[in-house]
Amino acid sequence: MTAQADVSTIPDLASGPGDDSSYRASRDAEKARNPGFVPGPPLRKGLSESVPLDQLREDLFANHAPPSPNSFKDNRKIVTIVLSRNIVVQAGFAQLDHLAEDGSHIGEPSPTFTYSKLIRRLNLTGLGPFVWDSTLANLSRCEFLERLTLNGCKLLNRDALEATLKSWPNLIAIDLTNVSGTTNEAIISLTEISNKLKGVNLNGCRVPGDPALIALAKNCPELRRLKMGGSDLVTDVGISAVVKGCPLLLELDAHGCGNITDIAVREVWTRARRMRQLCLASCDRLTDLAFPSTVKIGEAGDAPRDQDEDNTSILGQREHNAARGQEAAEAEGCSVVTDPAEVVPEVQELAIVDPPTIGLCPLTVHQTSESLRILDLSSCTQITDNAIEGIISCAPKLRNIVLRKCALLTDRSVEAICKLGRALHNLDLAHVRQITDEAVKKLVQSCTRLRYVDFACCGNLTDESVVELSKLPKLHRIGLVRVCNITDTAIYALAARAASLERAHLSYCDQITLKAVHLLVDKALRLNHLSLTGIPAFLDPELQRFCREPPKGWAASQVAAFRVYSRHGINQLRNYLDSVFGEAFDEQRLSNTIGDAAPTVGDVGSGSDSDHSEFEADV
Repeated sequence: MTAQADVSTIPDLASGPGDDSSYRASRDAEKARNPGFVPGPPLRKGLSESVPLDQLREDLFANHAPPSPNSFKDNRKIVTIVLSRNIVVQAGFAQLDHLAEDGSHIGEPSPTFTYSKLIRRLNLTGLGPFVWDSTLANLSRCEFLERLTLNGCKLLNRDALEATLKSWPNLIAIDLTNVSGTTNEAIISLTEISNKLKGVNLNGCRVPGDPALIALAKNCPELRRLKMGGSDLVTDVGISAVVKGCPLLLELDAHGCGNITDIAVREVWTRARRMRQLCLASCDRLTDLAFPSTVKIGEAGDAPRDQDEDNTSILGQREHNAARGQEAAEAEGCSVVTDPAEVVPEVQELAIVDPPTIGLCPLTVHQTSESLRILDLSSCTQITDNAIEGIISCAPKLRNIVLRKCALLTDRSVEAICKLGRALHNLDLAHVRQITDEAVKKLVQSCTRLRYVDFACCGNLTDESVVELSKLPKLHRIGLVRVCNITDTAIYALAARAASLERAHLSYCDQITLKAVHLLVDKALRLNHLSLTGIPAFLDPELQRFCREPPKGWAASQVAAFRVYSRHGINQLRNYLDSVFGEAFDEQRLSNTIGDAAPTVGDVGSGSDSDHSEFEADV
């Protein structure tokens, strides 16, 4: 395979050694130092601006000895993996594989190839045990680095991280997921030098809080994606600062930030007009007042409160949140400055200026959030149908809605969601126990492009709901875990319309029989995940041979009931059930069983969208 590369922009490479004598001297010196060195041909004078990649590779490594087996062992592993990816380099190469075999080349001056100036992206995901402070210091010489991923690099010291992050002024995206050494000071120092940041991932970093977010808001106005899930030190002050200071924000993930209240979320709805993805899962302090309302102020039942009274209430709430953040920081063994002005000068205008009238007044939004596509409100246990109705009225093009464990929702919420029509693709209503068959029927009639539905633990649903869901022409994934009222009739309906079905979660539906599942696996040829844990008909140890390995740490009783089949395991299960029953299921019998509710398989075209649902732990 030959590729072309423009090398005119690399002076060291384009010029090369001036004469053969210099090359011979370099070769002899290298052979004296390393007897195992096998030299390549010298760089030629007048190297053309476009040469074959295989020929260029020979020139590049002509003056480099192979690394010794024990030198830079950890760095060699990292750099070999990192630099074997598709890297955007200074010379515009299409692809360079295994650019270096030794981490020392990153910082070593070279007459032929300056590695540190060519690297634009470093992804160290999965290499956490090999990444030390010295490793990061070595990579800090990549001064043109644009994207850095340190996901899971838990060995990095906070002081080293703070010092090293200052080395990359051109960073536009950084991922520090689960990097425990990340602090407010590290993020502040990063934003002071890298003001072009567009993506920051701080998920799992418990220490960064409001000071880090305020620094991002002040220094990085082009920020588009921010994730800081799981931090108890993030409060309304930090979220409000980001929303006000970063008008281009597209994605905000604050899942598990328990100190966020209605105040900050209202700022999101009124200011973040470009927002496409909003995750507020497990923010259990949120109520209906955090979201747009269809109720007018005059209909709210309470008189509007005085502006000064509202401002005092808001400031008091924010002081309370800051105090809670300080307590959490002290529990983590670190110090956190709760006053934004002590961290970033002149930030009061971003944090607390003219707070809106909150109180008991419903939120009225004068412009719709046309860009919002993904909304996750899992485990927001205080929201009711009023919040869902307001959200749908404000965000009419939502594509993915997650309302798992929002226990106060009823059929009213489903009826509101029906207004999304063909725009809705994914809907998760697991553990919303008040939903009935009537709501599901209306949902199927209105949202005909649904691909993913999850009604796990919705105990009021029956076969009627599943028969209706089977009519969805592009259904890829269905979750019915612990929907104990469904029987074989529901499975027959799914089998009859199984052309697009890829994942079915049926665990603990204890009325399902082997024969119904046999029909499903025979008809659903695209099925690649089937969970049948806890179903009495599948407790036969013979059927456990084909299932996946159970999660580690499960009790013996859970392991014995575990039945989750994937890909090859489904093929084995299909063959086994064929041998048990000995004949294919009669198509006419299927039609008689479910009637006209579920037409034959040939009537349905398959969808093309892939399912990205997470692996379900069937407990």
